[in-house]
Amino acid sequence: MKRILGLSKGQIAVLYAGILAVLLGAVAMGTDVGVMYYQWMAMQRGIDSAALAGVQSLPNAPATAATTVTTYANNNGVKTAEISAITCIDAANAAYSCSNTASQPAGFTPVKVQVDATRVQPYYFARALGMTSVTLNVSSTAFLPNSPSCLSCCVVNCNSSSPPGSPGGPSPTNVPVSPVSCGGSTGQYDIIPAVVDVKTAALWSKGGAETLNRADSTNGPWGDAPGNWGMVDLCGSSNGGAELRSSIADGFYGSMSVGQTIQTEPGAKVGPVGQGFNDRLGGTDSPGNWVVGDPRAVIVPLADFSTCTGRCTITIKGFMSFYIDSYSGGQIQGHFISMIPGNSVNVYAATDAGVSGDAILIK
Repeated sequence: MKRILGLSKGQIAVLYAGILAVLLGAVAMGTDVGVMYYQWMAMQRGIDSAALAGVQSLPNAPATAATTVTTYANNNGVKTAEISAITCIDAANAAYSCSNTASQPAGFTPVKVQVDATRVQPYYFARALGMTSVTLNVSSTAFLPNSPSCLSCCVVNCNSSSPPGSPGGPSPTNVPVSPVSCGGSTGQYDIIPAVVDVKTAALWSKGGAETLNRADSTNGPWGDAPGNWGMVDLCGSSNGGAELRSSIADGFYGSMSVGQTIQTEPGAKVGPVGQGFNDRLGGTDSPGNWVVGDPRAVIVPLADFSTCTGRCTITIKGFMSFYIDSYSGGQIQGHFISMIPGNSVNVYAATDAGVSGDAILIK
């Protein structure tokens, strides 16, 4: 009897030892899998942020997009050597290396950035089973939506009194601007009563130094719009110097959509225009280092001036974002920048000139 019990105890000990080995192996594998999953998530977050940052430089500067992706990836724990590809992709899904601009065909207009990264993650406990490492592959694609076709427009629960261009609202064609509000303090809103000719805007590139109102050497009118210096009536200025000055200084907030018409303010009006810009620029950040809410960073409509003479009605074709460096003698000097306006919708295609929707991850 004692012999039988002794054998039983020995068998149970062997069984326990086997179970313990399995349990320790499971814990070990679980630890390695947990570390692997943590590293994968950290890499995914890193290249997600890098893709979102890089796409902001499109479509004009794909090489800058690549540089930005690398910087943001490094700052978020992904090494340069781990980035296997940074690809720029256009609307037709044509794809080229963002940094290799020589490979990109003329007219290539990318709207997406895809970032791929690889990391070899070593195993620790699983080495006992002959497993040394695992290769982690992650990918992220960010998309920059087109320029919005409607600013401050209703998108849900709209009716006949909704802003022009919005679902349920009146047609934007020939609908005059009906401002929700014109600013009551300096730099309150970012839309100013200046317009850029759509043909002029097409020649600009992001970051380039430009003259917003395109005055010639004698501070005269635009060649295709006699009598016009680029000012428009957004806040009821209608020849009133004080109203024009305040609308430049304080800005405009209201529904504004592609296809809508606005009225030009002909004449140089150097005095009130200069005073308005001096008010707006006084005491703000140094040029070239803008942040959201900076009164120097403005949005202006793009319009077709080709048939305009004197005071006339012009049609909005899109929107441009611009950073004002200075104003002097009738000319607005600054840089064409990228800017994302709040409360905007893309009802239909609009001219892309720096104003865009929020970048989003699509993969």
